[in-house]
Amino acid sequence: MLKTRIAALSVLAFSFHAALAQPLASISDVSQPQRFTQWVQSRCIASIADSAALKADANASAAAWLEASELPVEAFNAADAAIAQALKTRVGGTAKTDYRVLKCALIAQSADVQTLYQQFARQKAQ
Repeated sequence: MLKTRIAALSVLAFSFHAALAQPLASISDVSQPQRFTQWVQSRCIASIADSAALKADANASAAAWLEASELPVEAFNAADAAIAQALKTRVGGTAKTDYRVLKCALIAQSADVQTLYQQFARQKAQ
């Protein structure tokens, strides 16, 4: 009985480890709308970064999303303006902090960003 349980737990642990060991998806596997959302989040993080290393990494990540996008550069310029404006918005919570990373996540998922994507995707399609 004990050997059976140990064997079952070993299989479960191996399966869990194998699931965690899967490689990350490629940028090409990410949809165009999600690429824009990820670009917005990366650019926002670059805007709030306290360190030069994080700022450089976030900007490099944004550049990767930009290169994979089919939207015109004007969409990204408009999104930069939206990011700057939205970062001025206060976000509250239980901790005494600015919630800057939370703001970036919320900005990236915002209706304004989705509207920008739709607007520029329609223009590209015409």
